[in-house]
Amino acid sequence: MSAGNRREFVAMLAAGHVLAEQAKVARDAGRDEVIQRAIGLGRDYQAKYRGCAQAVIAALQDAVSFVSKSQELYMAGGCLHGGATATRNANCGAFTGAGIVIGSLCGRRRDQLGDRSAGQLCTTLFRRVATRFEETYGSVLCKDVRARAAEKCDEVVGRAAGWAAEVILEQFGGKRA
Repeated sequence: MSAGNRREFVAMLAAGHVLAEQAKVARDAGRDEVIQRAIGLGRDYQAKYRGCAQAVIAALQDAVSFVSKSQELYMAGGCLHGGATATRNANCGAFTGAGIVIGSLCGRRRDQLGDRSAGQLCTTLFRRVATRFEETYGSVLCKDVRARAAEKCDEVVGRAAGWAAEVILEQFGGKRA
C-alpha cells in the first residue's frame, strides 16, 4: 500500500468509513490464496445455488476475512441476478454483487448524504472491476457478458469475485503477493 493510500485508509478508519483494525487480512493468509478462494467459491456457489449477485457476495464474505458476514449484505443482492430484468439489458448481477461488497467497505454513509466526495474511493475501486469486465467481456451488461462468456455464468461469477477480492485487498489488505 502506498503512503498516500495508507494515509487515506487511516483517515477512513478514524472517520469510521470501514471496519476498524479487523479490516486487515490475517498475516498468514496470502493475497493470492484469498483471491483464488474467492474465485473458487464464487464459481461453486453459482453452480450450486444460482443467483450471481448473491454468489459473488457470499464468496467475498467467505474468502475475505474483513468483509461483513451480515445477512443484510447478502440479502441486498437477492433481486439482482440475471441483470435484474427480463431482457437482461442491465448490469450483470456478478458485477453488481461486487459493487455491493465494495460499497459496504468504503461507500458513502447515510450521515454523509450531502458529501459527494465521501464515495470517491468506492467509485474508484468499483470502476477497476468495471474495467476488468469491459476488457474481458466488452461490457458490464448481463446480456453482453452472457453472450461473450457463452452462457458460462459460473466462470463469470468466479472472475467477478476474484477481481473484487483483488481490488479490495490492494486497497485494504496490506499484504501483497
